[in-house]
Amino acid sequence: MRYAMIIKGGKHVSRYARDFHEVQEVLNNPPKTWAAYDGDPQKYQRIIEMEYAEMVTAKSAGDHHGYTENMIHLSAALLCAHHAMTCKEDD
Repeated sequence: MRYAMIIKGGKHVSRYARDFHEVQEVLNNPPKTWAAYDGDPQKYQRIIEMEYAEMVTAKSAGDHHGYTENMIHLSAALLCAHHAMTCKEDD
């Protein structure tokens, strides 16, 4: 899938720019619950499992805000895991 682009103020902007910004906000200020996994060799796997479980619970409860919030948290956790697996320490 190619990223869809829109024109906004004369600039090409990804239609996902807001979503990327929300994920970046979480990356810059992770949820406090993530700190419980510091030092765990499976840190990101455990965070991914936690965020996924919270997302499913929110969806089951009909909590749209909680569902989308945890979806953003899950996206950030997946990026952290990807970075940890594929990037050098100084990246």
